[in-house]
Amino acid sequence: MSMATADYDDGTIRCDDHGITRRRYHPHRPKKDTAPVLDVGRRVRPTITPDDAAAVACIITEHGQR
Repeated sequence: MSMATADYDDGTIRCDDHGITRRRYHPHRPKKDTAPVLDVGRRVRPTITPDDAAAVACIITEHGQR
């Protein structure tokens, strides 16, 4: 499998051509005030806490997701 170039990577959240990868879940989450909710078409919606939530939201929008 080839490595995709990351559009965003803060060490915890990575966005690339393959999707969104969450590496760790809890360490800095309580200190963050923004958490994008991912609508994946199911009842449960994953929530992520990237360091730059606005950048991740732009990347998701650019890839045609809402």
